[in-house]
Amino acid sequence: MNTFVLSEFEILVICILTVQSIFIIWQSKLITRIISRMPNFFELRTKDKLPNVKNEGFELYSILNKENHTCLFFIDSNCPICKGILPQLSKIAGEYELDFIIFNENENRETNQLLSQMPNYVKTYNNKMVYEKYLIRVVPQVIIINEDKIIEKRNMIHDIDVLKDLIGEYKKIATIRNERKVVYD
Repeated sequence: MNTFVLSEFEILVICILTVQSIFIIWQSKLITRIISRMPNFFELRTKDKLPNVKNEGFELYSILNKENHTCLFFIDSNCPICKGILPQLSKIAGEYELDFIIFNENENRETNQLLSQMPNYVKTYNNKMVYEKYLIRVVPQVIIINEDKIIEKRNMIHDIDVLKDLIGEYKKIATIRNERKVVYD
């Protein structure tokens, strides 16, 4: 009767190959997740016209103010950064001549409570179709559009100061454009 005995070296090689295999599987899953979050060729960019979203009684164009610029704010209930920004957003939203619309990808009681405390001039919606149509993969994210539904700014927001800076930068550009418009009209 032959017994099958592995040497210490063979056991060590098997262990190393097993660890390497597990690492390669983990690495491939990580790379897949990174690639899925990369910008897409069809992702909306500055100067693009914001496409309309229609589904189940919801139409984005119908809630946009035709006379004002709008800040579309994309969040996820499970995002700790989003949860931290929401209370601050409710305090600063009235300081800007922008309409704010918050889109929440997922619902949970804590975030719904935060959203219910928003001032009534901040609109909130739970609509996954908007995320799919605009290829929103990372939150929090902001898209600022003008009254013609043209994207003026788009950026990731990691704290309220980034949002304030983005809006401040946008206001300067909008003011300059309006001054030029008045001069040319």
